Amino acid sequence: MKTSLTKTKFASLAIALAGAMMLAPFGCSTAPSTVEDMRTLESQAQATMARVEPTLPHSSMEYAGYVVFPDVGEGAAGIGGAYGKGVVFEKGIVVGYTDMTAGSLGWQLGGQTFKEVIVFSDPTSFHRFKEGNFEFDAAAHAVASDKAAGVAAETLTSGATVYTIDKDGLMFAAKVGGQKFDFVPKT
Repeated sequence: MKTSLTKTKFASLAIALAGAMMLAPFGCSTAPSTVEDMRTLESQAQATMARVEPTLPHSSMEYAGYVVFPDVGEGAAGIGGAYGKGVVFEKGIVVGYTDMTAGSLGWQLGGQTFKEVIVFSDPTSFHRFKEGNFEFDAAAHAVASDKAAGVAAETLTSGATVYTIDKDGLMFAAKVGGQKFDFVPKT
């Protein structure tokens, strides 16, 4: 009995360490460190938004604001983690940078990369996002979109809609987790 208990503790510790190792490299600064990195991230964000724009019910300029993550990586083996750097736009103008971290527990295995766009229809929600008081939980429902192939949408109760574009990877998951964001205004 003692051997199986030790193996269980060891397996739990190994999974926890794997999850921590996935998130460890992401303790970096929210804003890109160089002007060249800012330009690259902004260019990638604009290309991602151009792909999502046809799926929006309204022009992006009609929303309170939007956030674009051109590259989010996610991996899991029981415990999962995700990370991505993004650009925050208000009326089409870059107002800051953000990063997203997510953790999850549940049956999950694999890895994937995707693009994510968060569109805020509500100015209060967008303001909360910029203050750092915004996070998503698992309470979302899917919205069908046939305007652009490969784009999926989820409308959240928080005044925001999340659009994702699968890039590549394979992920099997039945999980509970949330996304948290850090925002830094553009200087």
